[in-house]
Amino acid sequence: MVYTQSEILQKEVYLFERIDSFNREPMKHLKAICFLRPTKENVEYLIQELRRPKYSIYFIYFSNVISKSDIKSLAEADEQEVVAEVQEFYGDYIAVNPHVFSLNLLGCCQVWKKPLLLSGVSFCG
Repeated sequence: MVYTQSEILQKEVYLFERIDSFNREPMKHLKAICFLRPTKENVEYLIQELRRPKYSIYFIYFSNVISKSDIKSLAEADEQEVVAEVQEFYGDYIAVNPHVFSLNLLGCCQVWKKPLLLSGVSFCG
């Protein structure tokens, strides 16, 4: 979300696709790096991918904690043993650009009903 496709190509990333795109062709000559939020939907997409792998090797990274039961489900789906690595990186946010990001959480801020007076400055929420 931060880089344009031409910027990604300059960093020697040659192909990127969404895991929920079903009309992808197998490319066994390529390695896959998967960076996903650990949602039930994404885990299910990944399970489907691992049952019929389109790439030679998979490096899987989650943007937050994934449950042990989901890891077990992924391991059971990896019958061809194409998964080389699974890690958690705590980066569960949406990048708007290189300098701004959103946590994409609803209801995470408090709205003041009455004006608040601090040092002679009035703040209304």
